[in-house]
Amino acid sequence: MKKFALLLLVAPLALVACGSSHRASAIDQVRAAIAKTANTSAVHLVARLSATQWNAGNHRYTFRRVDRGDADNASGVDRMTLRNPRTRAVLTSAAIYTRIPALGSGGTRWGRWARISLGELKRARWDEYVQSYIPYSPASLGRVRRATEVAPGLFRVLFAGAPGRAEVRIAGNGYVTRLRYREGPFDETVTLSRFGEHLHLAIPQSSEVVHT
Repeated sequence: MKKFALLLLVAPLALVACGSSHRASAIDQVRAAIAKTANTSAVHLVARLSATQWNAGNHRYTFRRVDRGDADNASGVDRMTLRNPRTRAVLTSAAIYTRIPALGSGGTRWGRWARISLGELKRARWDEYVQSYIPYSPASLGRVRRATEVAPGLFRVLFAGAPGRAEVRIAGNGYVTRLRYREGPFDETVTLSRFGEHLHLAIPQSSEVVHT
């Protein structure tokens, strides 16, 4: 999976074609929507990933995962939470905190958080590990090189930083509300909503963390 850049929390692309009396071109509409979405204080996301692969026995299988979470940019610290039946994760600009369920006599319960420094992961060149926690975003895929409107509000987009195929849905309020990105066996759709809501995404306390 490509890196989600902590869910649209990267420097926004420049707005263009301001003040024109004509309808903006497809590429200008996409660039403006990405910039507006990147600048929102908070957003809720649902990321659906599927990948079709073959195992050692040359049997085809499909991996599917659904992550739900929130991203907070208002606090000045990039944070994102993700949750699915197998994992809880909190991402900041400095570290990834993860925990997995532990089975006990009382049924499923969550264990302590593990903290993994992003700097250590990068020095070890474990970028794929980092990327596996971060869904795609329009901003993370790079500069928009080409865009075609295939239906009202739906654009087929080629990003400079990604060779795969992307579709971007823009709502009437100007936000990117859906991104679908396909490359090889991977197909991911990220739905964005609840823009600008007040969020407080807490980082796990030191007493809850096992440092790695």
